[in-house]
Amino acid sequence: MTLGIFTPSTPKARKLCSPGRAFMELTIEFPVEQDDIFTQPSHLPQGFCICYQHNVDDAGYGPYGFHTAKSEILLKRALGPLTYWNSERGQLVDADIPKADGIYFFREQGYVTTMNSELMIYQKSQAIQALRDRYKKTSPSTPSSAKPILLEVAQGRRMSGAAISKILENNCSFLISYSRITEMGQILIFFDTTLRANIRKTAEEEGIKYITEKSIDDLKPW
Repeated sequence: MTLGIFTPSTPKARKLCSPGRAFMELTIEFPVEQDDIFTQPSHLPQGFCICYQHNVDDAGYGPYGFHTAKSEILLKRALGPLTYWNSERGQLVDADIPKADGIYFFREQGYVTTMNSELMIYQKSQAIQALRDRYKKTSPSTPSSAKPILLEVAQGRRMSGAAISKILENNCSFLISYSRITEMGQILIFFDTTLRANIRKTAEEEGIKYITEKSIDDLKPW
């Protein structure tokens, strides 16, 4: 009886059948697909995305996501401490690296303090109004607080292009973590192009290859 040679038919299968091989890690940059991520995308300048690929074989196949020790070091060094808008809790919280989907601000920015103050004033006025409604008290003739920009950022499964544009107009630096529409796992979106050089430099210092693609469609499937 002649035994046939088994040839794995998919990238995942080939990788699983290749024990002991040395694989590399990649930081991949590509343009933002704005229509998929933002409402009113015409409000926005062209940004850029990065994603991370690890256990990459010679053919360029490997899983995606910032899941390795190297990738966490890259994010901590290149981005520094962050403040995350936790929309479920309705508050800004400190974060070491971006993990959950949403918007992350770089620390120590004046406009972040302004947005937080506006949020607290609005939440207080809403709480007082809720108590008045509960006990059927007459509301005083004071103007209601405007809805804070932070409460406008998320619109269903997408982000508000108008809200993001307003934040950009106030010279506030941030990134957006998004993982809902692509097999590339978590992608990080930036509009501050000055960060590109620092991310690339940090990746190279950590022994992580940095490559640029013209489109998300050019990335290898997994």
